[in-house]
Amino acid sequence: LAEVINTIHKKYQKDNSSEWNSYVHNHLLPRLAGIEIMPTPYILAHLKLETVLRNTGYHLKPNDHLQINLANTLEMIPTGVVQA
Repeated sequence: LAEVINTIHKKYQKDNSSEWNSYVHNHLLPRLAGIEIMPTPYILAHLKLETVLRNTGYHLKPNDHLQINLANTLEMIPTGVVQA
């Protein structure tokens, strides 16, 4: 995900760098998503992405949310069980 952010930022630097902050808030953050199974890499992913965004000139706002989830996508859910 960090490389995705860097690649898009490079394109914005060439074309329309003044719109970067608006683009990140309105379009990039809602579309970036990741899943991590272990707690430590989950926390490190958040820190890494916050650092990458800060290096591009974007600072996360209180209502911004990095969509990295702590989950086991390989875990089988018994039939008939609804998870919230």
